[in-house]
Amino acid sequence: MDHHLGTSILNSGYYSSGIFFTVYFLAGSFSRSAVNNESGARTGVTGIITGLVMTGALLFLTPIFEHVPEVLVAADMLFFVL
Repeated sequence: MDHHLGTSILNSGYYSSGIFFTVYFLAGSFSRSAVNNESGARTGVTGIITGLVMTGALLFLTPIFEHVPEVLVAADMLFFVL
């Protein structure tokens, strides 16, 4: 797959949707593809499994993190961004 083509298609989608809607520019599919490639995933079923795991994590782990102070969450975000 030509990564330049994929990037240009992604950018054209951002620009065309940005004209009509306010959107967040995300590239989660790039990291997901890299993880799938490194782990040896070969089919689209891995996307379904990943979605189910993430849904389960959000449903069952969110109450655990509900009482974490916002300052700690902000510090984590800054740490991972920088």
